[in-house]
Formats: sequence, structure tokens, C-alpha cells
Amino acid sequence: MENMSKISDDLFLGDIQAGRDSSVLGTMSVIDLSNSLPETPAEVAAIKASRGKPCLCLAEQRLVVMGIQDTDQAAADMVDQFAPICKFADAAIATGRPVLFHCFEGKSRSAVALIHYMMVRKTGANCTLLEAYRRVKAARPGIRLNNGFRQLLNRVELTLRPSAPSVQLKIRKKPKLSSARQRAAPAAAAAKSSPAPAPAAR
Repeated sequence: MENMSKISDDLFLGDIQAGRDSSVLGTMSVIDLSNSLPETPAEVAAIKASRGKPCLCLAEQRLVVMGIQDTDQAAADMVDQFAPICKFADAAIATGRPVLFHCFEGKSRSAVALIHYMMVRKTGANCTLLEAYRRVKAARPGIRLNNGFRQLLNRVELTLRPSAPSVQLKIRKKPKLSSARQRAAPAAAAAKSSPAPAPAAR
């Protein structure tokens, strides 16, 4: 998969290598959800001053969003970041700068932030959830959204279009254990919890 994929003329999705590319930084504004360590003293200072909130670095051309994990439980943390992400992207595009959304691999956290932005953006036409997902998936087939992020986007779609929501994203079922594994699981758990036998007296 490429380091960076073009979604439209003003929106791109990529991985951490794209986000650290000096040629990208010279022409684009960047939304960084990689949770990577800051690279410069200015970034370190900005992140400390932000106290966990999204912060602007590198002459306000990079928005760094820390603390979002790629887990089903991370959706609650992502909700709090949507507003500053959208504000930053709208402002950048309004000045003619395209925006790169990136996380570590460009598959999950940045993809959900980008899809959400495409649903609510103020600069240009926005999309339904299904339209946004299909456009991003077509441009970057390797994206994978966990169930927490899928449910989050489904809720946003219902909020935006309560009377006529688009088709929602499917929630993936967790793989079931085979019959043999189901029978073995309680025994394995009991073995772990039982105390070790006392050493035999000599």
C-alpha cells in the first residue's frame, strides 16, 4: 500500500512516512493521529502546553492529536477530537491548502477522522456515510475500521440524517470458538486460577 492516497484534490490519507515527508509538509496541512513521539523541541513544547488537547505545530500547518488508540473503546476519545479536526481542515482548505490525514499505517484512526470530515465538511459538498466510506476505500483499499469506530460513524450518520440515513457500516462479528475450544476454555481458566501445589516435604 502506498504511503499516501489521494481521496480528492484537497483530501489525502496516508501513513506516518507520508506525514513526516518534508515535501508534503511544504505543500499540505497535516492532521497527525499517529501517537508518535514529537520530533522537534517546538512540537514537544506545543504538546505539553496543550494538556492532552489537539495542538498546532510547525507554524500551524500540523494538527497533532494524541491519545487515540486503535481499539473498540477508543471511539469515545475520538468524538472529542472531531470538532478541532474539522475546524483545522476547513481552515486549511479555505486557504487553498490540501489536507493529509495520517496515523501510523493510514488504515484506521486517520481513516475514521477523514470519513467523518467528509460527512460534515463546510468547504465543498459533504457525503453520506456510505459515499464517504466507498470513496476512501476505493482510493485506499487497505483501510480497516474497528467496530467501535464503525458504530461511531453510524451514530453520526443517524444524527445528520435522522429521517433518511444512508446504509450503515456493518458491525463485524467476533469469531466464535470451536466446540473443542469452548470446552477447554473453562478448564484452562480454572488451571490458571488454582494455587500451585505445595512442595513435597523431605
